[in-house]
Amino acid sequence: LFFLLCKRPHQGSSLSSSSAASDVYKRQHLHCDTLRDDLFQAMVVPRLKIQSADELMGWLETQNKALKERIQENAKAGNQTTKAVQKALDTGLVLGLDRSWLQ
Repeated sequence: LFFLLCKRPHQGSSLSSSSAASDVYKRQHLHCDTLRDDLFQAMVVPRLKIQSADELMGWLETQNKALKERIQENAKAGNQTTKAVQKALDTGLVLGLDRSWLQ
């Protein structure tokens, strides 16, 4: 299941174009091995009873959207954003900024 998530991007997913196989920072991305390990350590699949890669992708996209909205609200409240946060907001991929969404 996790292998498919990184090796075969989900069609139409906003997250698929942002995955990479390296920790070296070149563009905003999620490191596949780190993502798999984070999901495994948080026991996301068994805890949420996820049955398919599509279901997992849907959950990841929902978490990304919720975190993005929270960060945008925080920025509107006058809190200054870093370059990394602004870049994440610009690309639409914010899951790598913190791990609160895994809970």
